[in-house]
Amino acid sequence: MSSEHQQNIFGGLLIDLVPSLEAFESEIDTFFSKQKVLSYEQKIQCNDQLLTIEKELHSKLKPNESSLLNSLNNLINKKDPAESTPFLSDAAIEHILNTHPPTTLEASPELQSAGFSNRTKLALSRFTEDRNWQHSYHEILNKLQFSDFAYRQPECVEVSAHKLATLATTSGHTLKPWGLSHSKETGVIIYFDGHESNVPTPTLLTVAVFLHYLHEVEHYSKFLEANKNLQAGQLTKNIIRSKEPILPFLTDGNAHDETIYWKEALRDLSKLIKIPPELLTNGITKDNDNTVESLNFVDLIWNLNSIGGIKNHMYHLQQEKWFELLTHLTTLTEEEFGQKAKNSLMLDNLSFMQKLLKYT
Repeated sequence: MSSEHQQNIFGGLLIDLVPSLEAFESEIDTFFSKQKVLSYEQKIQCNDQLLTIEKELHSKLKPNESSLLNSLNNLINKKDPAESTPFLSDAAIEHILNTHPPTTLEASPELQSAGFSNRTKLALSRFTEDRNWQHSYHEILNKLQFSDFAYRQPECVEVSAHKLATLATTSGHTLKPWGLSHSKETGVIIYFDGHESNVPTPTLLTVAVFLHYLHEVEHYSKFLEANKNLQAGQLTKNIIRSKEPILPFLTDGNAHDETIYWKEALRDLSKLIKIPPELLTNGITKDNDNTVESLNFVDLIWNLNSIGGIKNHMYHLQQEKWFELLTHLTTLTEEEFGQKAKNSLMLDNLSFMQKLLKYT
């Protein structure tokens, strides 16, 4: 059963995929022998429950077909505690825009007419400016000090998905298919208005991803605060640059902290809407053709809404099971392990694993 589960979830045995885990073969077998394969009917029930949650959440957060933006910003204001943490200061942002203007964004009359703040403009530049601009921007960030950051709350802004997508394509970018993105250093979460018109659970998808990004920008900010004696700009550059997904079965180069954000996002979502326990089994199922499908809550949302045109995502389950396995292998408590993940935002998956295996 252990071998079958590893094959189903990761596409191979972990001791083959990660040879340095060979010494933990027994512990890995113990962990995966406890995993379950649930019935395909369970997946059908899960989809029905997601549709029910969508109706209830839509009624609660988007009455009279109003925009979600106000509701999303209200979720920030109602956080307990509603903390201010360091993000780039207004003065630093103004200096960056003056010395390194986002020329593609500024040349767009449609987006310019929206009257975005400087903070929002810098956040949008992630999608509007090309690779050369991004490289120069990262070098500017690299020189900043903690004094270039100021305490404030995150914020959510709305931009037309259609208008931004046109600029993004021109500059070699693709908008996130789940309809939101973020800019850690500015503390801005970007909601692509109009992306959700053809998906079955648009409110649930948007709110879940929003809560994920809210925790991501806050953890980044608290990491800076905890390391204020170091060069904040250099930390920022190293955190926001893509990390190589060295482990072949993980699509995110930083699966450890991505899992933390989702755990906290689902905790907050459960305060807004009741999530049936059957939706949190985090297991797998097989259809009549023995195709393996994930019953991870986030994968269920992704698959029901065909995110990126794909109907069988498993990568959230892979991240979650990898996180749980590393927790199982260490002598740390779950809380201690979580803190290690929060303190490792700069590490790729392989480096994080090597760091954690010291506690076995």
